[in-house]
Amino acid sequence: MTIFSFQPLKIALLLVVSALATSTSTSHAENLGEVLRSNTMRKVDLSTEIARHRRNSKGNQNMSWFNGMDPNSNFAQLWATTRGPQLMTSWIGANIVNHRLVNALSKRYEEMAVSNFAIFSQESRAPVRVRILVPHPTYRSMVEYGTLSEFNELQPPALRIVASDELEFNGQKGTYYRAEKGGCSILFKLSKLTVLNLSVTRCEDSELMMSVARNLTFSRLNQKLDS
Repeated sequence: MTIFSFQPLKIALLLVVSALATSTSTSHAENLGEVLRSNTMRKVDLSTEIARHRRNSKGNQNMSWFNGMDPNSNFAQLWATTRGPQLMTSWIGANIVNHRLVNALSKRYEEMAVSNFAIFSQESRAPVRVRILVPHPTYRSMVEYGTLSEFNELQPPALRIVASDELEFNGQKGTYYRAEKGGCSILFKLSKLTVLNLSVTRCEDSELMMSVARNLTFSRLNQKLDS
C-alpha cells in the first residue's frame, strides 16, 4: 500500500519540478533575448550615427559646416575652407595705412569662426590686439544665454572691471572697459551676434587702441556678415 500511494505523489512532484524548470528556462531565455535585442539596437544606433557623420563629411566641401546658412553667401565663406576666417581681416579693413598687421591667426571651429591679429602703428611698438568671434548659426543660442566662454570672457561679469564707458567709432557703438587686473579693451557687438574686441595690455596705450578703432570699417564687416 505504501508503495502504490507514494508513486502518484512522486510523479506529481516530478511534474511540478519539471514545470518550474521549464518556466525558469523560458524566463531566462526571454530575459537573455531582451538583453541581446537591447545591445543590438544600441549597435544599430551607433552605426547609424557614424554613417551619418561620414556622409556629412564626404566631398570637397563638408556641407555640415553650412547648416543654418546659405552656402553661397559671404557669411558661409567663413566656414567654406580652413582659411575662411582670414577674410575678416580684409572685411574689417585691418590693413591700415602707416600700421602693420602681424600674427594673423584665424581658425574655424564647430561653434565659431575666429580671427586673431595684432596691429602696430609706426609711432608705437605697443600692439593693439584684435579678436573677432563669429558664432555658427547652430550655436547662436549659446551666445544669447551666455554659455560660450570665449564670448563671456570679453565682458562683465566674467571680465572683472573697475570702469566702463560707451563710445562710438564710425557709426558703431562699443564699450570701453578698464580691467581690474590691468589692461583696457573696447568691445563691439556686430551683426549675427559677432563680437570684435580691441585690447591693449597698458591702459596708457588706450589712445592708440582708439586710433585703430577709428580706422576700422565696421559697416563693411556687418554687410559681409549679412550677405
